[in-house]
Amino acid sequence: IKANKPEIAEPLYRRALAHHDATDKDPIELVTAKFKLGQALRMLKQYKESETLLLAAEAGLQKADKLDAESKKIRTKALIEELIALYADTGNEEKAGEWKKKRLP
Repeated sequence: IKANKPEIAEPLYRRALAHHDATDKDPIELVTAKFKLGQALRMLKQYKESETLLLAAEAGLQKADKLDAESKKIRTKALIEELIALYADTGNEEKAGEWKKKRLP
């Protein structure tokens, strides 16, 4: 994703998600896989699946109790920004505005 090549990242993140979903040993890794795949899909304009994954990642992150406060804050900020970008990309300014209100300092 950092290289701006979501078409390469997408299948890799799908495999990571399948692995972490099957093993279910580390919920943070599952959240990360959902976030990264959702991000790649947004960049590929596969918005519906992206939204589903990003919202699931956000819900999972809120339940994560093994993360220290700073790590949780950093991940939450990134997720919120990705959701804002998703809703901006799809022209849903209402939802983008809702997530903008949830931005962390």
